[in-house]
Amino acid sequence: YGPRMGKDHVLPQFIARILDKVDPFPIFGGKEMRAFCYIDDAVDCTIKAMESKKSNSETFHIGSSGEITMMDLLKMMFKISGWEPKKIEVKPAPEGSVKRREPDITKARKILGYQPKVKLEEGLKRMFEWYSGDTKK
Repeated sequence: YGPRMGKDHVLPQFIARILDKVDPFPIFGGKEMRAFCYIDDAVDCTIKAMESKKSNSETFHIGSSGEITMMDLLKMMFKISGWEPKKIEVKPAPEGSVKRREPDITKARKILGYQPKVKLEEGLKRMFEWYSGDTKK
């Protein structure tokens, strides 16, 4: 996740609805768990894999560990934005949506020395600032 990821993903959609002050605020699902990897960390791991001789013929999961529910993610976005709707409207999760998604980055840590650096809240702040055009925060 991060700047320039388009509008077809959950975080840009949350941000757009927050900026538009949509109330009631729809969330599709809410109990599903996801792990989020900030773009800088994904690029760092990719470069480590490209430059390491230990990575030849290896496959790595790139990401971050530590899941969060979509509802808790939304509440974190409200906190970052400084705005919260009067009502959250929980709708069914999209058809085919998985309950949990978290990559196993053990191999990347062990072989490449990869360690995600950008904490979720910091990455969300950066992303919110970029999408809102507010770089003064």
